[in-house]
Order: sequence, then structure tokens, then C-alpha cells
Amino acid sequence: MSSHPLTFTSHASAFTRKPNATTRKCSIRATARETPNTSTNGRGVNINKYKSQRSIISADKRDLKAHEVNDLMMKAGKEARDLDKWQKALDGSYAVVYARLIANRKIVGFARATSDQALNGTIWDVVTDPDLPDEGLMKRNIVKYLLKELRRTVPGCSIALFATEKEKQFFEGLDFVADPDGIRGMALFDPTKPRYL
Repeated sequence: MSSHPLTFTSHASAFTRKPNATTRKCSIRATARETPNTSTNGRGVNINKYKSQRSIISADKRDLKAHEVNDLMMKAGKEARDLDKWQKALDGSYAVVYARLIANRKIVGFARATSDQALNGTIWDVVTDPDLPDEGLMKRNIVKYLLKELRRTVPGCSIALFATEKEKQFFEGLDFVADPDGIRGMALFDPTKPRYL
């Protein structure tokens, strides 16, 4: 695995927003069959394959707690973070998208984005519950919903993210391009700490 993050930029078309459009709380309810559905209806992706993965995807930050995100990150093998810092990160994020299981309201997917609200947006902390029957599909749904939110509210902005070499193929499947025009992501390294800032 590469020791530096790869930069991906989305080159998908932008959508325009109607003038004076009001922002509304928006949720998507995904339903599924208990047995896998091999039909893709020409779209290449089933909404969900298993009843146990049925969830509601939301962009309403008010219903999300820092400890829920931290618990999901740790379950996915990520390092625990300070809850006060997590809350500041959630509050300061331009957009937050997460999925809750319908059965028990447990968070099973999460991603967030920062933006200057004009030219650029960056996606951070894409994570899903590794116990899901189809974790990759949940991850795809979370990222697609976040991209939809960014395109709706900041039409035409450049969208980037940092990913490991292992995640490269997944994000390329969502129209992200590694190192566009030779541009590479870099991180500031602090020799007094064992990781990047």
C-alpha cells in the first residue's frame, strides 16, 4: 500500500440550483428483498440485497451524535478520536451523510464534506459497518448521496477526496480520477507524531 494518500477528483457533470430554492430535510428509504436480487434493472447496482441492511440515508446533522460516528469508525478498524473534536468536525462540515438501519436505528454508514461553498469541496471519513451483508453497496450509496448533496448546493464545484491505494478502484467506479493532470495530494508530516496531521 502506498504511504501517501491519493487525490481523486470527480469529473461528473454539475447540476444547477433554482434561484431562491428552499433547503428541505431529505431522507431516502431503501428497501430490499431477503434473498439477493441479481437483476440490476440496467443500472448496474441493486438498491439493497438483504433485508437486514435496509436503512434510511439522511443529511440531517441534528440527528447525529459524535459518539455514534466514533463507534462506527472504531468498528471499521479506524482509530478512536476525541468526542469533542468529532463534534466540532461534524458542526464544521459543510455536508454530512449517514445511514441508519431501519430495524434498530444504528449508524452503519457515514461520510462528510468540507467546502468553501464556491469552488472546492473535499470528502472525508467515508466509512461503513464491516458487518453489513454488502458493505460496498452501502459505501457506494453513502458517497453517491453526499455527491448529490454537494452538486445540489454547490453546483459546478470541484470535488476531491483522499483514499488509500486499496480504495482506488472503488472510487474510480464512482467517476473519481487518481492524480488528475499530475496533481497529487500531500499531507504535512509532524516528526513528533507517529501519523500525518
